[in-house]
Amino acid sequence: AEKAKEEAKSSSRSLMNKDETSKEEAGDSEEDANKTIKMLTKQLELAKAAATKYKGRADEAKELKVKLQEQTKAHAAECDRVQALMQQLSEGNKELEIMTREHEQDLAN
Repeated sequence: AEKAKEEAKSSSRSLMNKDETSKEEAGDSEEDANKTIKMLTKQLELAKAAATKYKGRADEAKELKVKLQEQTKAHAAECDRVQALMQQLSEGNKELEIMTREHEQDLAN
């Protein structure tokens, strides 16, 4: 009977130790889970910040692209205007050359 009591106590102690160990392990795994959640939350915040920054840069790039297209159109229009003016100048120079030749011929006669 004493042996049975000792075995029961021993078994009871063993179960209590297992229960405490299970609680500690559960606490550890809960602590690990909390650490993982905090880490993932931080990564998510960083990802959101990066996405916001990227979107801002993408929007800025779109604005710059539109501005560049407008400047390119304005430059093309200015080039067309300069070419037209150069053509007029060339025609004016030819007329002036003809008039100068005629004037020199008149003076020679």
